Amino acid sequence: MIKKEEQVHDEFKRPPNLLKAKKHGNAKRFAAPLPFTDFDKDSVCPCCGYPYKNQILPLCVSISEFSFIGSGIVLYFDFVIYSQIILLIYISIVGVYTFYDNSQGFRCQFDKCEEDIYNKFSRSNVLKELDIAASYLNFATLLILIITSLIYRRHINKICLEIDDAEIEASDYSIMIYNIPKNCKKEDIRQFFLQEEGMETLELRKICMAYEVKQFLFLKVELDQQQMELSQILELERQKKKPPKTRTEILQKIKEIYEKLDYVEKYKEVIFKFTGVAFLSFNYEKHADIVCDQFQQTKIQLLLEQLNIKKYQNRKFLGNSIIVRKAPLPGDILWENLGIEIKEQYKRIVTTNIVTAILLAVGLTLIFGLSYLQEYLNEQVKFDSTTTNVIINFLGFLASLIVSFINSILSSTIIKLIIRESHSTKTEYDISIAKKIGLAEFINGAILTLLVNILIKGQNESSINSLYQTGGLNSDVMWIFMTDSFMPWFLFFFDFEHLKKLYLRREIKRLGSSCKLTQKEANEYKNVLNQEHLKVQ
Repeated sequence: MIKKEEQVHDEFKRPPNLLKAKKHGNAKRFAAPLPFTDFDKDSVCPCCGYPYKNQILPLCVSISEFSFIGSGIVLYFDFVIYSQIILLIYISIVGVYTFYDNSQGFRCQFDKCEEDIYNKFSRSNVLKELDIAASYLNFATLLILIITSLIYRRHINKICLEIDDAEIEASDYSIMIYNIPKNCKKEDIRQFFLQEEGMETLELRKICMAYEVKQFLFLKVELDQQQMELSQILELERQKKKPPKTRTEILQKIKEIYEKLDYVEKYKEVIFKFTGVAFLSFNYEKHADIVCDQFQQTKIQLLLEQLNIKKYQNRKFLGNSIIVRKAPLPGDILWENLGIEIKEQYKRIVTTNIVTAILLAVGLTLIFGLSYLQEYLNEQVKFDSTTTNVIINFLGFLASLIVSFINSILSSTIIKLIIRESHSTKTEYDISIAKKIGLAEFINGAILTLLVNILIKGQNESSINSLYQTGGLNSDVMWIFMTDSFMPWFLFFFDFEHLKKLYLRREIKRLGSSCKLTQKEANEYKNVLNQEHLKVQ
């Protein structure tokens, strides 16, 4: 028999129930669910609904063990292994020879450049125009990389099939349809997908139409804010302090929000508008695949049609061009974003690109200024050689820190802007982040550095030679590589947000019943009682 206090979950209870906080921490950690787990009230966290009876995977485990969360994580770690193999192949065949050949070069003796560690082992130190041995090695490496890529492609297809067979999900039998007419009814969808040519034999099991729920979510957020404020007032009253607002005012606001929620629940069919997105489930997986094959429309094609730029002869549904995809997992869907039209979404994507370009321009300006100062010191200022080299190398190190700093700003800004893009699934959101941040950081760290060196140091007649002078491209790239290698480790060991979380966990445990945090706040600092799981998230 479950106790009454365990049946009712109060997120704003003070002091928090530390046992519940521990269970929430177990439920939210990365762990595999135990086999034959019953998802009842006894085995799931009342806060998040995830099972807290699970098992942490050991460090040395096959990546196939991650299949319980889909193929994405498995393929990511598999790609990391593949990348290491490719790098090892390249270093073994080309890298060792090139490193030795570069070190034997003597170009700096002719061009009077600084023979330092940046230039001595770089390709620019080799005087000869054509290296036959290096050409053969590069060609052999290219062939090997092509072959390994083909093998790897077959390998990842095999992994996807194995995971798909091992984990049977409702999404395997379902499809997701975008851009359905918003005045469409369930019966219209049913008739179309059971009577149209090529789809007469389909066995449609269920239709789920997605509705705009932002109004409901806003009310829930407002309710949480008011309940948090009420909890703070009650705590102040318990301490015999005067609160900024009376308890009656907050209770009245909470009552009004509940009345609005009841109204929304009662008239939801009228209030909630159809988003134009629907999910169809079939009795057989092949039936879902048949429908996907019938509709080949892409988002770009749909956007061009909506902008009246180009029309496509794709199959349409009630006059509308629709996009049909295999349905994602229910937990992967961002339901509040389904009502965003594709034109509005692309406007926000353009905004993200414009802001990213502005940040890159700022980075270009800063790097340009430092490189110009390096060139000025090289050409105009008459220090002794040691002092000049120290100053120039310090400016190169400073430029690499600026590149790293701009990369951090790019990452945080792009993430915030991508949230505004309102992607329909978490997978699309993660892919968009990976693509945009990867491209932006590559441009900032590599392309802009090359461009600045060409613009600044390429003004002389010997523009190619000037790239590997003191403070030139070789040293700039080396400093960026070293900084990029060092900064992740530094941020890992000095993650102040995580250190703050560890401190709060310890304080919650120490204070116990005198803790002033709410249950919701304590849950955010999970695993407060289970210290062996206090790992960096």
